[in-house]
Amino acid sequence: MIPKLNLVSALAALVFFFLPWTSIECRGERMVTQTGLQVITGSGKIEQRAQQGSLRLNARSDQSLGHSYLAAAALIAILGTLLMSFASLIAGRKDLDHGCGILSALALVCLLLQIAIGFPADKAIRDDILKPPAPQGAAIQIDLGEFGQALGQEVLANIRVRPMPGFYATLAALALPTLILGNAFLDRIKAKES
Repeated sequence: MIPKLNLVSALAALVFFFLPWTSIECRGERMVTQTGLQVITGSGKIEQRAQQGSLRLNARSDQSLGHSYLAAAALIAILGTLLMSFASLIAGRKDLDHGCGILSALALVCLLLQIAIGFPADKAIRDDILKPPAPQGAAIQIDLGEFGQALGQEVLANIRVRPMPGFYATLAALALPTLILGNAFLDRIKAKES
């Protein structure tokens, strides 16, 4: 039963990785979404309303929303959990179940750390607005000083990077094998005390 739960949880976490994880909003309007894979690569999908609205997003091909190494580590752990749970189910080895729980716990911790420190898109947007790169080939560079900083802060006050249900579903899928592992360790501790 536990190998099947581990396999289903790992498959669900992998599928949820391809659902929208983050939403980049300006004044409450969703402008860009990122799947778990896009959080790793730094890309995103510009929403149709944002393309048609008054605020135009000029995306350059060299611009990134930041790369998440924690999400990449979580994806590797999820793939390891998937392989290990499949091997456990095929070979009938119960000792691999604990490895599935450990890898799921590792992926869960990586994603919890990611949400605690913030998504890379938030930092990339803040850096891009507050410290814009110097235009290439420009003869004159204008420093707006305090006015530019105040304007940048006002724009940043309207931008939010929020987790979406796909991210929380990934956390829930990883929590199940982690809880099963925790329960197994508690049972071992109780058995040693008896």
